[in-house]
Amino acid sequence: MPQLDEIGAWASIFGIILGIIAIALTIVIYRRTGNIQKKQLENAEGLYVVKTQDYLRKIQNHFDQIFKTIEKRKLDNDEDKQLITQELNLYFRKYHGDMIKLLQNSERSLELWVNLDHVVRDKFDKVISNFDWLITTFFPLNVDNDDMRTTIWTTEYNMFLEKKYDIDSILKKELKAEN
Repeated sequence: MPQLDEIGAWASIFGIILGIIAIALTIVIYRRTGNIQKKQLENAEGLYVVKTQDYLRKIQNHFDQIFKTIEKRKLDNDEDKQLITQELNLYFRKYHGDMIKLLQNSERSLELWVNLDHVVRDKFDKVISNFDWLITTFFPLNVDNDDMRTTIWTTEYNMFLEKKYDIDSILKKELKAEN
């Protein structure tokens, strides 16, 4: 039965060659899918970078709009303060839902931006917490009395200015550096 032994030897050699080819193909496929997954993660993070930057700019725009609303009138006049309160009422009622969504989306998007430097992340967190303060403390919608709202926002106005300028400074420096 020398022919069977010879056939068996050739079959073994052929099996070994097929096994090596299968292993090589598996390695090549594994590396390519790994690269694809890596690129997908990079693309996903790029999306979070763009979204976070957009959200931070929208936060800054809300601060700017409120600043313009207040600064176009005189703060030393009670009638102007009441007019400002009425305009702020309209603004906050119109945009409050959007502002809450913006706050939540900003927090979530910043969490998903994994490669962001911790120092910059802390600065962006500060922008988001300042925005939270704006929504909840500066002009609280749960206060029913306009006189009380006027008292609150006029008392908090200096803090508002500090937070606005802080946000402007952070975003001017950090968003410019990220681009």
